[in-house]
Amino acid sequence: QEKQQELLNRNKRLRLRISDLESELKLAKRMGTKGQPRKAVDSLLSHDKIVLYGKKYAIVVEPFIDSNIFMKPAPQDATRASRSDARFSNFSEYKAGLINELYTYLSNEAEMKEQASGYAPFRDAVSANSETSTALHTIRSCAPVIFSDLNLPGELWPLNAATQRKESILVQSLLLFPEQEAPGIFLPIFYPGLVKDNNFLFMNEYLPKVR
Repeated sequence: QEKQQELLNRNKRLRLRISDLESELKLAKRMGTKGQPRKAVDSLLSHDKIVLYGKKYAIVVEPFIDSNIFMKPAPQDATRASRSDARFSNFSEYKAGLINELYTYLSNEAEMKEQASGYAPFRDAVSANSETSTALHTIRSCAPVIFSDLNLPGELWPLNAATQRKESILVQSLLLFPEQEAPGIFLPIFYPGLVKDNNFLFMNEYLPKVR
C-alpha cells in the first residue's frame, strides 16, 4: 500500500512537470532565441545576401565591422579613395577609409549601398551576421574547453558575467601583469606560464585550440 501511494505521488509530480514543460514550450515558441519577442521579418532586407556579405566582409575587407561606418553618405569615388596612399598615412585616416571600403565592397549592390547609408536595420543585420560575430560566439561557447587547464568556474564565461570576471583574481592574472592597472596589447595569457618573454610570445597551449 505504501509503495503504491509513493508511485501515485511520483506520477502526479511527473504529470505536473510535463504540464510545466508544455507551458514553457508554448512560451518559447512565442519568444526569440534569447528570450525576446521574435522580430517581424523586414521585407526591405535581403536576408540571404546580408548573411553572405556579412560573413565575407571579415575576410575580404576588415576582421571587425565598425558600426560607425554605416549611416553615412557614400563617397563620390569610393574605389579610388579606399586605395589611395593617403588612406594609410596614419591610423585615423585608415579608420576613416573604412567608409570608402564599405561602399567599394557593396559597389555591385545598389540597393544594399543605399541601405548602408541610411537604414539602421541594415547596419544591425550586417553586424549581427558577420563572420567575426559568429567566430566570437563559437569561441566563447568553447571557452571552458579551451581553458580547461585553468580550472576556471563555468559561470565566468557567459557574456553577462563581466562583474564576476572582473572580481576573479585568476582571470585578472591572465589579463594583467603585476605592475599593470589596465590591460596592454600583449596579455599574460599570450605567454607560456604567464611570464612575459617576447621570445615566446603566443607560444602557449591555448591558441592552437582557438584555431
